[in-house]
Amino acid sequence: MLNVKYNFLCLVVFSFILVFCGCISYPKILKTNFQLAGKNNSELKKVIRHYSIHRTDSIKRKAAIFLIGNMDVHESYVSKSWDNFQVELEILFSKENRPSELIKGFNVLYDKYANGLQDITYVSDLQTVSAPFLISNIDQAFQAWKSPYSNYLNFADFCEYILPYRVGNEPLSDWRTEINKHFIPDLYARLKERKDSISARNICNALKTYPYGTITFFPSEVPDYNFPTLSIMRLGSCRYFSLQAALAARSMGIPVALDNTPQWATRSFGHEWNALITPNNKPLSFGIGDYVELGRHIEIVPDRIPPKIYRETFAKQHSSLAMIHGEEEVPPAFLSPCFKDVTKEYYQTTEASVKPLIAAPAKNKFAYLSVFDNQDWVPVAWTRIEQNRFLFQNVNKEIACLPSYYYHNKVIPAAYPILLLKDGTIITLKPDLKKRETIILNRK
Repeated sequence: MLNVKYNFLCLVVFSFILVFCGCISYPKILKTNFQLAGKNNSELKKVIRHYSIHRTDSIKRKAAIFLIGNMDVHESYVSKSWDNFQVELEILFSKENRPSELIKGFNVLYDKYANGLQDITYVSDLQTVSAPFLISNIDQAFQAWKSPYSNYLNFADFCEYILPYRVGNEPLSDWRTEINKHFIPDLYARLKERKDSISARNICNALKTYPYGTITFFPSEVPDYNFPTLSIMRLGSCRYFSLQAALAARSMGIPVALDNTPQWATRSFGHEWNALITPNNKPLSFGIGDYVELGRHIEIVPDRIPPKIYRETFAKQHSSLAMIHGEEEVPPAFLSPCFKDVTKEYYQTTEASVKPLIAAPAKNKFAYLSVFDNQDWVPVAWTRIEQNRFLFQNVNKEIACLPSYYYHNKVIPAAYPILLLKDGTIITLKPDLKKRETIILNRK
């Protein structure tokens, strides 16, 4: 018995020495980020030490390593004008305005602050995240993982859909606590089911019927709303409502992703929406005010066909174009390393093999498939050029697209446009200048 007590005492003392004398060995994945964190690296090391005392904390230690190891590609914004804009926006949201009055009020505020939005700067999470903040987030996330809504998730999926302390580039905040105080009660009030029988699908259906939501368009260069604004938001873009729904769902332990298409293949604009991750990993799409069953959000408007669908992740995707393009210029849509191609999770996709007719400019190593947005060609898929051939994988069908290059901020054709048919057949859209037709346009 004395021997057992002695061994236990030795273990406690040894743990004390490891933690407080800085003798813990850190994984290689963290060393670079510790350097990038500068003076804040002591805060990040505190988190690893906190979860290195007991063996029972080993999985939380892995979670902390996951977060810190990917923290170098996440950031918050600093902007006095955008903060002031949101303060006035919250006042506008607190009033019982009709949608038309909301939009009018928003436009007045945006015009008031638009010029000042140039003061926006971004700061890496590595340099700002504190140890108490991260430890609290990890502990709350693990508590949420015990929920019946997410207890089927493996550790990797938990790290993506429940664990992250942020969804976009919104400022850091204790959103898990705040959302349960100020948003979830109203959400439950809208549910018709008994509380003990509410499913993840019920909650997602309630999220997308948020009673005050009005969609409007925002310039792509503005940052995400802060959490106080998101929690009471009555007007915003599809992205803002997707952020709101993801934060609310994750606080309850419901695995909800942010999916998007950078550009529709059949009409102008792109789109962002949410996806409930089911036990079989089938994403069920939904978005604010769609009023259709889960999984049918994209099909609300019949002529909307996404050529590609990407998921916004917390983890860096090491095979992403952002991670491998080197010095080569790439389209803005592919600058983030936290985008994962999930098109095949939605559709039976095809591959398109193309032989270029025009040589790559400046010896570019990458080529693109671009779709037309009614004005310009917009890159939506990429591939590495291999043996003078492009092979684009996991592309949606029934779309027309242009094999292209990207150079000096412009899309340059590499071959004739192609049409990807439903059966996977590829038709080259080559004009026959000898056979011309006369047509009358009744509408432009």
